[in-house]
Amino acid sequence: MKKSSKFLSLILSFFIIASCFGSLNVFAAENDDNALDNRTYQFDISDATLVQRYCAYIELLSEEQLRLYDVNFDGFVTIGDATSIQMHIAGLIDIHSEEYQSMRPGDDYPEDASGEYPTADFTEEITEEVTEEITEETTEETTAEPTELATEGSSETDPEIPSETTHVRFGKDIIYMGVNENFILEVDTNAAEYTVSSSDESIVRVSENLKLTPCATGSAVITCTAADGTQAECEVYVGREVSSLKMSASSITAGLGESVYLECTPEDSGAYAANMFFSSSDENVAAVDSETGMITAVGLGSAQVCCELINGVTAVCSVTVKEFSETVSLNAGSVTAGVGEQLRFNANPESGKAVYNRYFYSEDENIVRVDKVSGTMVGVSAGSARIYCELPNGYRAYADVSILSAPKSIRLNASSSKIKVGDVVRLTESFNEGSYNTPYTLEWSSSDKAVSIEGRSGYSVTLKAKALGTAVITAKAYNGVTAKCTVTVSGSKVKCIDISSWQGSNVDFKKIKASGIDYVIIRAGFGKTADNRFTLYYDRAKAAGLKIGSYWYMCANNYNESKAEAQACLKVLGGRKLDLPFYYDIEEPYSLSNNTQTELTNMAVVFCDTLKAKGYKVGTYASGSVYARNYKLNTDLLRKKGYSIWNAEWASSNTVACDIWQYADDGSVSGIDGNVDMDLIYNLYIED
Repeated sequence: MKKSSKFLSLILSFFIIASCFGSLNVFAAENDDNALDNRTYQFDISDATLVQRYCAYIELLSEEQLRLYDVNFDGFVTIGDATSIQMHIAGLIDIHSEEYQSMRPGDDYPEDASGEYPTADFTEEITEEVTEEITEETTEETTAEPTELATEGSSETDPEIPSETTHVRFGKDIIYMGVNENFILEVDTNAAEYTVSSSDESIVRVSENLKLTPCATGSAVITCTAADGTQAECEVYVGREVSSLKMSASSITAGLGESVYLECTPEDSGAYAANMFFSSSDENVAAVDSETGMITAVGLGSAQVCCELINGVTAVCSVTVKEFSETVSLNAGSVTAGVGEQLRFNANPESGKAVYNRYFYSEDENIVRVDKVSGTMVGVSAGSARIYCELPNGYRAYADVSILSAPKSIRLNASSSKIKVGDVVRLTESFNEGSYNTPYTLEWSSSDKAVSIEGRSGYSVTLKAKALGTAVITAKAYNGVTAKCTVTVSGSKVKCIDISSWQGSNVDFKKIKASGIDYVIIRAGFGKTADNRFTLYYDRAKAAGLKIGSYWYMCANNYNESKAEAQACLKVLGGRKLDLPFYYDIEEPYSLSNNTQTELTNMAVVFCDTLKAKGYKVGTYASGSVYARNYKLNTDLLRKKGYSIWNAEWASSNTVACDIWQYADDGSVSGIDGNVDMDLIYNLYIED
């Protein structure tokens, strides 16, 4: 593909005519003449827009503007400079910083950035259409000015054309695009003629108007070659069509007048998109640059900023704009940390206000470093330093930081412990003298759910025995140093009783609760009949603060009768909530003797599954002999199905692995006249 100087001449002729009206030589932002230097100039979003228009041949820039907007210090104003200006406004880089300004090559600006445009023979190149347009729109007052500008420093009819190419470049060095889209390249050159080609047209083709058309996934290099051999290259990667997008933030809160840059990326691996279009649901609240995603908070309120691809895939960020906060406060005025430890500072704005662009700095990075955007600090070496958060208005909030040595060893107040289900114990960590580990970065873990970590305070954790078993509790410092404690859980101190209408109407559940009983399992019925005191017991137990389970005495002699009993049970329950599972009580001698193991197990399964389908946790109740060695019930199958096992074994020890052990039928509890069944809960995870 070949381009000639004819198109360039048309563009230049338009610029020269337009300049007669003085409309193309304005600054995008109001600054003093003394500040026309990118070391002091206060850029805003209109500056980036002006550079983009210049790169698209819509605007002219003066020599002073060319110097100002060359923020990359390479002698040319390109789309890259516009991007750098946008990043500066968003706070991603600081053009005014000493580090950035150190990239300047010197005070002598390159001659090829003087602002002079190549001239051409207008009389030969301007088309009839352009000539007519100029003739119609140019007034007598301005007709002389184009002639003066065209002839200044050259012949009126034969302007001097540069004999050598000074630069050739693309608007982008790398382009990622999907197989479903096209992309228009930008070429920045003062070459009279040049060609643009693709290294692999089976991947991507380039047409006469610089349109890239993908053909298959892969990569190719697009090359622009000027007549004198000067070249520029752009790498093009073609990926799959994007099916999902992700914004760099799903929601932001900004202060009035702030600018925030939003980045949108494909979530699909190997999928690309070159054409992204940003829009705002309310430009009076959050104005957004349709190409770059730069948001400007222009009014109080809320808006949705959407990024959309050509295939309709979108991502949305919720933007809330509040009054700009002139100050912030840090979440800590002083902190102590170990070498290598990471802590995060938060900068809190004034009440009811917001500030998004706030940046963190360290006064001594040999002691502590801090991430500019996130506020995450890391100790570098022992000593003291200050970090501060700075707002765009110059306000600073400070915090004192002390860094000590990293822990070489840590220890716990116990290396082993034996407890019962329901016991609560505390473990405390300490580290070697002269070192430090912030409690927030100390990690605690349990190797087994038999012991759970219920809470933590400072350097201590609260442990609770939830089930039988052994767990190793590990404390881990931020630098990987650990300490361990082995906790063995055997036996239980969690008391429970089970009752039915046999206990009478005078059961005092408040006294039961006061006696140390926390759980009660209430019979709901038997066969197809409701227990006549179930509702009374349930309401009073709940009012007393007891946790409730329930059971149904099986009278069924076959599968269908068990299913009917389950339906009758659901009617009695009436949707009542339970804290413990609902158990099918399998102890009726006639049913046990007249059914095989398979038949009896199937009867238990149909009852339990019917209640489970209604949202109840379920289980079975039987004696140790019925469970043992899968005698009358296939206990292994019941466990595999996730049923809770409640074992009745009136003895000094329990021989069946179970969640609840009924160890006596002749217990005595305050609040109940006569004997009552006594139970111990071995697994607190059965509780909802």
